[in-house]
Formats: sequence, structure tokens, C-alpha cells
Amino acid sequence: MSAGIFVLSTLPELFLLFGTFFAAMGQDGYVHLVNTPQKVIIYGLSNLAWLLMAIPLGFWNDKKIYKEVREELSKRPRYWKRAITIYCAVIVMMVVTVNVTFPHFSPNENTIKQELMEIRGK
Repeated sequence: MSAGIFVLSTLPELFLLFGTFFAAMGQDGYVHLVNTPQKVIIYGLSNLAWLLMAIPLGFWNDKKIYKEVREELSKRPRYWKRAITIYCAVIVMMVVTVNVTFPHFSPNENTIKQELMEIRGK
């Protein structure tokens, strides 16, 4: 039971992690981080996703916490549904923002081709 709940609780973080790497993926299918803003975005959001996935590990197999969580969920179910929805929406907005803005931090492909030609020519 606790393994299933852990997987469900980490789905938004996995979406953040894979969405971030999808933004950085080049045409060849590999992640190429060319400049500092790209590295800051990718490393920052990747580490955030890993840290958010590690939070539920602290509550693994603790009967007292399970009981408290069930009581809280039964007291205010609407509040928690909204909170989870907002949490997932914020993560989706972060992924969309990264996918929209990441190409602006990437160098122009013509510039890359010119630099490669200069290197090969020398």
C-alpha cells in the first residue's frame, strides 16, 4: 500500500523531471547544455524534482502518520483536493514555462554550424 501511494505522490515530480529534460533535448535526442542559463534551469529544476520526490520517503511505514493523514483527509476532503490540484497545476505551469523559454536561451543553429565549420577548417 505505501509503495503505491509513494508512486502516486511522485507522479507530478516525475512529470517535472521529464518535462525539463524534454525541453533540453536536442534534435539528436541528447541533452546539450551550451550556456550557463541552460545549466541553471536544468540543474535547478532537476534537483527540485528529486528533493520533492524524497519528501514522502520520510513517512514510510509509520502507522501514526497514516492515522493522522486519514483523519485530516476525512475532515477536509475538499481542501485537500484543491491543494493537490493547485500543486499539480503549478508543476504543469513550470514545465510549460521551461519548454517555452528554453529555446530563447539556446544559441542559434546557424551560429553553431558556423562555429563547427571554423573548428573543422582550422
